[in-house]
Amino acid sequence: AVQALVESASFRETLVEALKQVADVERLCGRLSLSSGGPRDLKAMARSLEVLPGVAKVVATGKAALLQALSGPLDHSDVRALSAVLSKALVEDPPAVVGDGGFIAKGYHAQLDEYAELASTGKDYLAKLETREREATGIGSLKVRYNRVFGYYLEVTKSNLHLVPKEWIRKQTTVGGERYVTEELKTYEEKVLTADEKRVAIELELFEALRKQVVACAGPLRAAAEAVSTLDALVSFARVAVENNYVRPEIDESAVLEITGGRHPVVEKALREDSFVPNDVLVNRQDRQVLIITGPNMAGKSTVMRQAALAVVMGQAGSFVAAKKARIGLCDRVFTRVGASDNLAKGQSTFMVEMTETANILHHATRKSLVVLDEIGRGT
Repeated sequence: AVQALVESASFRETLVEALKQVADVERLCGRLSLSSGGPRDLKAMARSLEVLPGVAKVVATGKAALLQALSGPLDHSDVRALSAVLSKALVEDPPAVVGDGGFIAKGYHAQLDEYAELASTGKDYLAKLETREREATGIGSLKVRYNRVFGYYLEVTKSNLHLVPKEWIRKQTTVGGERYVTEELKTYEEKVLTADEKRVAIELELFEALRKQVVACAGPLRAAAEAVSTLDALVSFARVAVENNYVRPEIDESAVLEITGGRHPVVEKALREDSFVPNDVLVNRQDRQVLIITGPNMAGKSTVMRQAALAVVMGQAGSFVAAKKARIGLCDRVFTRVGASDNLAKGQSTFMVEMTETANILHHATRKSLVVLDEIGRGT
């Protein structure tokens, strides 16, 4: 799979760009399952799921069986159905808190749209009502007003009282005139004053319904998340292989570790370009079972030992390795004894700690283990 990604830059970079748009689906699923997620978690989930079918199509064109196998979980029918619902339900930039509402998109729920319209466009409606009543009655000074005690009302000056229609209901007499209400205004008042409260209540219900849909789809979502993480690891392996000139190792069941032109992947990045001197390593069970590496300080003893161990770990993880050529016999474990320390409080000197650690390695190592002892006993 990594080889296929290494060989095609366009294939690799298309996946890189797509994966950048995918959030941590498993974490989002967990937060929503525990009711600790909010509207932004739902939106992050929606954006991630929208990308997955496209990723699945690209992955399905890969040469390797592993890549092709990942396309199934990424394009699961339940995941696609959930994606469609979330994308339709949520606004582009939802608020962080559920209680404030404002995260359900227009057109998703008819009753909610009506309440939202009333809550947001009340002034426009009142302005139109005022204009219409002025034209119908001929009262040019008529005004629609509101106060907390009486709610919405029509205010008419004394000089225009004779123009007031009979169906208007008198609400209050003032020094300058009279205040009236109409059936239309009473109906509107009832709607608009409770619209915001009802809007938030409906949004809370819809949020809970969407959250439950996500939880119900937890299995396919986690499978998709695992496919994304696997693909992310493979693409990362391929990218570092291309950028750092790594080689695909030969992995087999032999008892051989043979590295030609090996480099330490971290040390070479810290040095300036082309200044790392490559090393060859050959370990087998016949005549090179133990290598003793000697030399002065800063000669590269630790580097060559650790790069061999790193090559084994990277190769068995599925990554290319920092070398010109590599053959790695499968290891069951890599044992290391690195650095000098003591535990004087327990009566253990540096030498005793080294011996204890080495004894532990000898006790647990098998014929398939790689052992790296960086300084042991006296001297280097």
